[in-house]
Amino acid sequence: MWLGVSDTDTEGVWHAADGTQLDFLNWAPGMPDGGAVENCVEMWTTQVWNDATCTDAKAYACEIPSPPAELLPFECSGAVLGELRQVGYLSQGATAPMCRYQAFGLDGRRPSNEKHDFSRCWMKCRDVALGATVAQPRSAIQRQYLARMLRHSGDDSMWVGLEPADSDKRGWRWLAGGHGGGEPLISSQASWAAGQPDELDLAGQCVEMWPDGTWNDRACSGDFWTNKVCACELPVLDDQKA
Repeated sequence: MWLGVSDTDTEGVWHAADGTQLDFLNWAPGMPDGGAVENCVEMWTTQVWNDATCTDAKAYACEIPSPPAELLPFECSGAVLGELRQVGYLSQGATAPMCRYQAFGLDGRRPSNEKHDFSRCWMKCRDVALGATVAQPRSAIQRQYLARMLRHSGDDSMWVGLEPADSDKRGWRWLAGGHGGGEPLISSQASWAAGQPDELDLAGQCVEMWPDGTWNDRACSGDFWTNKVCACELPVLDDQKA
């Protein structure tokens, strides 16, 4: 399989994918031997390394951040903060609260009374707490925190708080709340699965997340499989801390 090691910058100087110099090398005897032709590194079943042509198709392993097992506090999205400002809970210039996730329907069963289509999920989140909305995981650690919930429960997917930016699905934006939110989805926040979003499918107006943390666009309602785990992003307010 591929490793995140190469000498593409300077021939013979092997470095990690982020550019840092390696303090561990495990070459097979006589390797590397490919010179300027073989600038990437594969690992064999014997655990030793070989330099190989970077365009070869091989298995690969990804290193992902490991979120905490319990509570993951994070900065609230614009949707949540906008809603809190609109109702007068959060004044201009006041310290913004942190947010956390609460998920419903993590039971590994279908049908399940706690699983909802997108509209009912949005309403469920609105009822849970002041300012709450459908989860908007904007970082890798947030996505993996939610994806781990799915992996542990055995459920196949959960809703993500995204919507098309226009009727032609030429872009996506985060759900708005109050006078905030609605920010465009930028590439560093996106986690689309291979081939997604399928812009030819105009029925796919909502976004689901799978257990590997990747996203797929699909219909918001109308069939058995649109009843999904509903994850909500809610602020931790002073009167809720107790």
